[in-house]
Amino acid sequence: MKHTFIIFFLLLLFNTVEAKIFTITCQDQNNKEFYTYLEYLNDPSASLSIKNTNTLFNSTFYTTQEKNAHLGLSFQNPVLWSKIEIKNSCPTQQERILSFKKITFKDIQFFKRDHDQLHTIEAISLINNANFKLQVRPQEVNEYYIRFVGDGPYIMTPRLIQSDEAIMGAYKSAWFFSFFATFVLTAIILYLLIFIFLREVMYLYFSLHIASHLLLWLSVYGVFTLIELQLVKVISIFISSVFITLLSFDFLETQRRMPKLSKSILLFLFLMNSYYIFGFYFNIVEFIAPIFGLISSITYLLIIVSIIKSIQKESKKAIYLLLALGGYILGYYITIVGVFTLGKVPVTDFSLSAGIIGVIIDIFFVSLAFIYMAKKTYKEQRNLLVDYSKSLEQKVQERTLQIKEQNSLLHKQAITDALTQLPNRLELDRQAKIFFENQTHSDYELFAIIIDIDNFKMVNDKHGHLFGDTVLKTISSILNKSLKVHDIVGRWGGEEFLAFVYVKNRENILKISERIRANVYNHTFDDGFTVTISLGLSSAKDKSSITEWIQSADEALYKAKENGKNQVILSN
Repeated sequence: MKHTFIIFFLLLLFNTVEAKIFTITCQDQNNKEFYTYLEYLNDPSASLSIKNTNTLFNSTFYTTQEKNAHLGLSFQNPVLWSKIEIKNSCPTQQERILSFKKITFKDIQFFKRDHDQLHTIEAISLINNANFKLQVRPQEVNEYYIRFVGDGPYIMTPRLIQSDEAIMGAYKSAWFFSFFATFVLTAIILYLLIFIFLREVMYLYFSLHIASHLLLWLSVYGVFTLIELQLVKVISIFISSVFITLLSFDFLETQRRMPKLSKSILLFLFLMNSYYIFGFYFNIVEFIAPIFGLISSITYLLIIVSIIKSIQKESKKAIYLLLALGGYILGYYITIVGVFTLGKVPVTDFSLSAGIIGVIIDIFFVSLAFIYMAKKTYKEQRNLLVDYSKSLEQKVQERTLQIKEQNSLLHKQAITDALTQLPNRLELDRQAKIFFENQTHSDYELFAIIIDIDNFKMVNDKHGHLFGDTVLKTISSILNKSLKVHDIVGRWGGEEFLAFVYVKNRENILKISERIRANVYNHTFDDGFTVTISLGLSSAKDKSSITEWIQSADEALYKAKENGKNQVILSN
């Protein structure tokens, strides 16, 4: 209250108290300098009304200084009266619209004085404006009174304009605000949905941050009226400052990377909001404004420092966040602090829109930061997926190769005799079929040789089965070396072996068989021990089946055994 009286005392000393009449000329189709024609009367107790007109008419009204006319007044009192005299110098009646922006007013009432009575002029309802239609008769001076009920600094923005200009201005204002509200609401819904699906808390922080601004501007434009503007400003500043800080912390991992700086930011954030809530509660916002401004400036400066430090590691993402915060702070200090809170910033279309523009810049660059982060995450995930795919493909190839090797090993084990490593009976049966079926397509004659170790039971009985196994393996090796590559020999069973051999004529098969017999006979085992073998040969020629063919060789072997063993017999 003392602050208010000091302002009035200074106004009384330095300002002109003579009333000035605003004159409408025939050439004036647009705005004229209008602020300096308003005279003011403070009503701190809200006691003046149209019922006690005598007191109002006899009160002393004050004018503003010329150099500060563009600022209007910035009183914090609940009620302010203003008076203006308007003269029409034209020969015809003039119609004008007197327009006030309702940026800090709960209500504006407009009256016309008719002798000793005040008549109410109804306001034309246009978004965020209080518009009053004036009809001024020629060569007549009209005296008007305006009663302002405020919710913050009284920022005077009177304009005397044509009707069509008022409509166009209201249309532009409504279009601009509708675009802004739709844009912000869409962003809020979008990031809330992203938060719900991704469970990333930074999207929730940003949604709450911009929601607080939407609430503030809905209140400023008179769309939201459930809470007084001053309280909305407190709520908005608190929510936006807290969640923009949390967003930057989560976005840049400030608490992990810069723990000391993050603690300082949280401390000043607490002091900033505590001062502002304290000032609102005790209705002394204008007195704590310098301290609040200093603390809030330090808070945001520290956040900016944390972002700049993060630029070295997360350059693009941090730059986007820095630009977003810069736009937000620009609008915050110009409109919210400078115009709405302190009333010290000139009221222009830019200063009134700077807050909205700042919010749009904030959303735009934070969205770019989110997009950049999403693209980076996508690339990282894609690279991980590619690496994983390559690794998986390599593992599949390795596993496929292992399976092939295992299958090959299993197949080999299935067709190989474990002791001698020669083909077993199963494989010999398969090879017999192949050899027998292909014999007619060859210029060579196909023979089957059945080889039996003579007196093998006596070897096992005398020297043991382990030595018998050694004999089997040794003879297997001799047989393998005695035949050509394209021939085959395998273990037929027990001490018997079976071989399939191609030769040019019968004499060659006898020579081969005799070489095999001799090689075994000439081999000496440990302790000078030797063994002999008997061989039965049969040609596949003129044989009707494999069974007949093998049976013929077996019969020849039987004859070799009967004839004294250690010999070769060729069947007829």
